[in-house]
Amino acid sequence: MKKHTHKFIIILIVVVIAAVYSLVSPPKASFYIESGNVFFVNNSYIYTDGNKICQMNNNNDVEVIYQSEDCYSIYCDDEYIYAVEYIHDDLDPYIVKLDKKGSILNKVHQKIESDSYGDKRGYKHRMSIKAIIDGRIYAIGDHEGETYLFDKNSLDPIELKLDNGKKINGDLMVSEANDMYYFYYYYCNNKEIKIESIVKDDIIYKFLERRLCNYCNSKYFTHNSPMSDLLTYDLKSGNIESKEDFFEKSKAYHLTLLASEADSGKLIMISDSNVEISHYDDYKLHDFITILDADTEEIVYEHKTRINEIVVYADAEKAVTYYHGKYIVRSLKDWKKLNSQKANEIKKNGKYSFDACGDYVFVFDDDTGKLLNKISIE
Repeated sequence: MKKHTHKFIIILIVVVIAAVYSLVSPPKASFYIESGNVFFVNNSYIYTDGNKICQMNNNNDVEVIYQSEDCYSIYCDDEYIYAVEYIHDDLDPYIVKLDKKGSILNKVHQKIESDSYGDKRGYKHRMSIKAIIDGRIYAIGDHEGETYLFDKNSLDPIELKLDNGKKINGDLMVSEANDMYYFYYYYCNNKEIKIESIVKDDIIYKFLERRLCNYCNSKYFTHNSPMSDLLTYDLKSGNIESKEDFFEKSKAYHLTLLASEADSGKLIMISDSNVEISHYDDYKLHDFITILDADTEEIVYEHKTRINEIVVYADAEKAVTYYHGKYIVRSLKDWKKLNSQKANEIKKNGKYSFDACGDYVFVFDDDTGKLLNKISIE
């Protein structure tokens, strides 16, 4: 009898240890919050699904409107679709201009000149179109962050001319205002900017990690890594302020601003436990989400997720998390669960990216680019 009792106790201990490990062990998949994969134009969603460009209407009917050998990225404005694609083993891209039905209007093979060591290793000149402003296409190279300009209609290259004739590292544009120089590049699908550095009184404020830099309500926010200060630059007055030890009271070390929330005056900050971001053990198990008022620079909401509950989307009112095979939509006001849905597509060792557009968060396989699911955030 004792033998059976001991055996039962050993089994029970093993089960308990396995259950605890499943809760506290790091996530088995990688999650990335991105933007620019999906566009909402004329009451329909346009996105890439692998090498296909698809259009989905409000009834969730999906139509493949274009397909290529290697459709790397797209950009949509109110009239046209622009795609960057590659053919065979060519390192240089084609830029394709399409109408909203997917018919080719123009297609130009771009010959990219670069001194990059990567060319010798056979790297493709991969680029993503970030904005179309004043008839010019702005594309950013994914390998070294260089900027390429093209004419919106002819798709011919345009020489990069800066406002003061200068450039930094060949990849940034510059403007001058209030006795300050702003070095920046365009991003997303509007005229928002991300600033790379500011020069004031012969002092250069340089930011190495672009993902930590955010622009909201004419203010520019960044984290003074590895310090715990929040740096604020008022682009109207030119004032530069530093809130010392700000992140001692806030848990958000990753600053992520969703472009759709810029008009709300709220800065959305997420600490991502999916990657190693600090030496504190807590960050390896929990995500933290903080909503900051851009005018008062005070914390409006801040929440800590459960162990291994990963934030995959947030706006000024809601957040979406992934937890044990489900997507959970939560209210930022009280962190209450609003609804949930299954996430059967998430597999061990998989890599997934999440892009919010319109009423949905779209879930993509980060390796293949295929659309796997969509989460309603109405």
